[in-house]
Amino acid sequence: MADAYALYHGCLIPARAPFLEASTKMVLDDLGIAYEDLEGTSCCVDPTTLRGTSERAWLVLNAR
Repeated sequence: MADAYALYHGCLIPARAPFLEASTKMVLDDLGIAYEDLEGTSCCVDPTTLRGTSERAWLVLNAR
């Protein structure tokens, strides 16, 4: 899809707030805005959880 916005959902939206994904897509469709779901993405990794354990692991996971 050319000239489209990339839609990043992370891990929270699909798991805990799927209504946000659905409503966002409805609004984008109504406004005629092209978008595509990003495939193969991962969580943004909450810094307060993993960073305290291993800053290197936190950086590596976020680099993906």
